[in-house]
Amino acid sequence: MFGWRITPEWLKGNKRVLWFGLRMWNIRNLNLTGVFTLVIRENRVLLVNKRLGVVLGWQIPGGGLKRGNLPEEGALKELFEETGIRAGKLEFLGISSFPENRNLMIAYIAHYFVGSTEPCVHDTFEISEARWVPIEEALEKLIEPHRLFLEKAIQK
Repeated sequence: MFGWRITPEWLKGNKRVLWFGLRMWNIRNLNLTGVFTLVIRENRVLLVNKRLGVVLGWQIPGGGLKRGNLPEEGALKELFEETGIRAGKLEFLGISSFPENRNLMIAYIAHYFVGSTEPCVHDTFEISEARWVPIEEALEKLIEPHRLFLEKAIQK
């Protein structure tokens, strides 16, 4: 669930992605803070399928917090970069640690939006797909810390 299966067929069309991913893994900051925005509408959750990054697979939109950015600003920026959706206001959801990949994960919930809520991937290099997924399906697809954030949001 956390990694790729690199087959000769996959490698033919993805050498650049693999090279970039390995290079970024080697130079990334060892103390990484991730910021994520959970978006739930009509019993569906907005997820992105990451093909490049610290952790791969279906996730809540988000990424590493850049030095100098406030967590909420970073979460809003990552949401737009990965899905094309602009949130107007975020509500703090929680903080978690995931020592295997990030030292700290900060999650928010978006309630208000500016413009369309139809996902449109801007960063096709990192994100292969963004789409609305039924909550039950999202609970099965999400990696552990993201699933826990979704469970916490559902209980609110």
